[in-house]
Amino acid sequence: MSYFMNFLRYPSPGKTSAVLEAVKESVVAVGRPGNVAVPVSVGNPTIARPAIVSLIGGFQTLDELDDLQEASLNDSVTMQRLDAIDALCERATWVVSEILSEPMTSLPDGYEPKIISRTILHSKPNRRVELVDALLESRSSSTSIIKPIVSQALAGPVGQIRVSRFAESLQDIQEQQSEAVSKLGKIPEMLAQSPVRIVSRIMHSQ
Repeated sequence: MSYFMNFLRYPSPGKTSAVLEAVKESVVAVGRPGNVAVPVSVGNPTIARPAIVSLIGGFQTLDELDDLQEASLNDSVTMQRLDAIDALCERATWVVSEILSEPMTSLPDGYEPKIISRTILHSKPNRRVELVDALLESRSSSTSIIKPIVSQALAGPVGQIRVSRFAESLQDIQEQQSEAVSKLGKIPEMLAQSPVRIVSRIMHSQ
């Protein structure tokens, strides 16, 4: 398995551009594979302001992730940088996730994903494993240039599964979603509630 870490920053009013630039600089400073995305279509427009989401990845083991977290928490320069970003936000948090499918290792030549769609699914009690298996089977038949990434956060609801899709455009992501819907099979029977999808634009990747 491999792992990644998301930072979710909810900018204070009028601070979105400042948070975005600071987050980009922070991801660059870490020096690992990652990206920064801003929402273009949120899952629920009636809730609080949407988050700017950054991702730090490439962790093959939890020990690697432990080392980065401990080094960051014990480094005053890193903590000052994170605190400065947090000061621009209404709230900020991080989430560690495990990739349940094959990870994305490389991109085809000339392919530059600009859109990421994250769909959150909640399994019915005792049907998590069945749901994951069904999602992995659906993934295997995907015709997308980059196959979806199936993952689960280490903390939070144990039945919550995330499916992330990458695309070059909004039209591309819509076509991927249409293909996924056509291959749902028995997945809806395994869900405790309707899935929630968030579509974001990738503003930086490395």
